[in-house]
This record gives sequence, C-alpha cells and structure tokens, in this order.
Amino acid sequence: MSSKDPSRVLRLHGLMPNVMSSVFVEIDMINASGVVGRYSISELEGMRVVRGTTQGGRYQVLRSAQHIRRTSSHAVFVCLPLVGELIIQQHGRRSGISSGDIGLLDSRDEYTIDISDGSDVLWLSFSPTQVEARLRGLSDNVGRRIDGSSGVGLVASKFLRSIEAEVENLANSRSAQINLAAIDLISAATLDRDTSHSFPRVKASRKTWERACDYIERHLDDENLSPAKVAAAIGISTRYLSELFASEGQSPMGWVMRRRLEQCRMALRRQPWMPGIVTSIAFQYGFNNIPSFNRAFREAFGRSPRDVMPRDTQQASAGRQYPN
Repeated sequence: MSSKDPSRVLRLHGLMPNVMSSVFVEIDMINASGVVGRYSISELEGMRVVRGTTQGGRYQVLRSAQHIRRTSSHAVFVCLPLVGELIIQQHGRRSGISSGDIGLLDSRDEYTIDISDGSDVLWLSFSPTQVEARLRGLSDNVGRRIDGSSGVGLVASKFLRSIEAEVENLANSRSAQINLAAIDLISAATLDRDTSHSFPRVKASRKTWERACDYIERHLDDENLSPAKVAAAIGISTRYLSELFASEGQSPMGWVMRRRLEQCRMALRRQPWMPGIVTSIAFQYGFNNIPSFNRAFREAFGRSPRDVMPRDTQQASAGRQYPN
C-alpha cells in the first residue's frame, strides 16, 4: 500500500464481488446486487482507510477457504459502524457491532459479515504482521466486539474516526506513526474490554457464551444435538442457555441450523463435483432430510446448494443429470 496512491470514490448501483474484492480482499456477496453504495478510499503508509455507505437492503459478505487459497496478500480489518450495525463471525464467534463499537477480522481465515440496511461503516486495513507485532493474541480477538462507549474503547473509536476525518490533511511522513498509534490503541482496547460482556437483555459471562458456541461448533455433525445437550455439556441450565441466545435474537437450535448451513456452504464451495456430493455433505453436518436441507439452504443464502459450487465443476457436469 503506497502513500502515493490518490484517494478515490466509487459509486455503485449494485455491489459486485469483483469490485468490492479490489477494495478489500477477495470475497463473495449475498443479496447485494440491489444495494447502492458509495465508497471513499484513501491510502496512508501501511494503512487503507475506506468509508462505505450503503442503501437498499441488508446483505452479507463471505470470505471462504477458496478465496484464501487464491490470495497472496492479506489484511487485518478494523470495522467501525458510524450508522447501522454489523454482525461479524470468525473462529466460531458471532458479535453484533453497533455504532461506535470496533470489530476485528483477519483475512487469513474464513469470515462472514452481515451488514444492515442504511449503513455507514469505517474500515481500516493493516498488515497482519504489523498488527501481530503490537497486538498479542490477534486470533483470540477477531470476531469479537470491542465496546466503544467508554474507557480505552471510546478513545480508540474516536481516534479511528479522526483518521478518516483528517485523512486528506495527514502528512505522509507522519502517517506511519498514526498507523502504529491506531494499532496500539486497538490493542489497549482489547485488554480493557469488559470480560463480563453485556448483552442487551441479560448480562452473561463471555466465557460461558464462548463455551456454548465452541461446543456447538465441535458437534455440528451430531444429529442429536439439542439445547439440553449443549447446556449439560457446559454446566448451565437449558433456560439460561436460551436466554443467552435470545439476547442475540436467536434460539440455540436456530444458531445450530445457521452454523450447519454455513459449514455446508463452505464445504460445497471447495468440493469438486461428483454424484451425490450435496447429500453427502448435508449428512456430514447433521441434515438427514435433503428436501428440507435444500429449502433451508435457499432461504438462508438465496441460492441452491448446487449454485454455490465452483463454476468449473458445474460446467464439467453440464449435460449430465445427477442426483444431489
């Protein structure tokens, strides 16, 4: 990333994956073809600053293992919603990031981002090597919410917003120092984060939430997975487990369904075509009714399981009719 690159603005009537991949990293997008977006892109030494505003509906950004294999350069993304909300998922963690809060994502691992309608989001990207040199435990902090309403989180949030506001006036000779200061503030904010993690309707232990999600992630292939089984495994009541998920607008089994579908989608995207592969992957992740799986998949992602498979394998099978 060169400080000599000029700032530029993209105005898009329909967010196209190839265009957005050139701004960030290689990604796919769901329900974004009708979204109108404006992206202001600026370069500082070691840092890209992007402010994106969108209208026209909620959409999803996907970073898969297939993208990672094809990408030679990577970035750590810091997201800061100014208007609207993001839901980020990485390493089995799911966090809602609201106005002023901060979230971290690492392009070297798979992630998903749900972006609300009418959003205005500040994105800063840094070199992973540089971030890891100053923020220990990066992998433990991606996919998490950093509260930007008080303490170091508030200071970091205001500092990041000031970079975007003054980006045209920042001297190139000083931008490297600003880059390091931003990373150091984010690092301090991760250490200052409230370990009790406050949900909208119930204050719950962040460790308990993580244990529930981690247990589910490890047992997605168990067709008998249930709220009672999860609760018993991590030593809480089924009612308390339901309260934790309800605070995120989700039921335990709704979360299980979503994670199973996402795992199926990722597996299908990197799996060469062969007869029965969709059925095999569905069974692998606990689905035993293929018509129901197909309906749920289409409802979640707007495409059929076959539609998300690599295009070259689809073309190779053209003219042949195989069962799922």
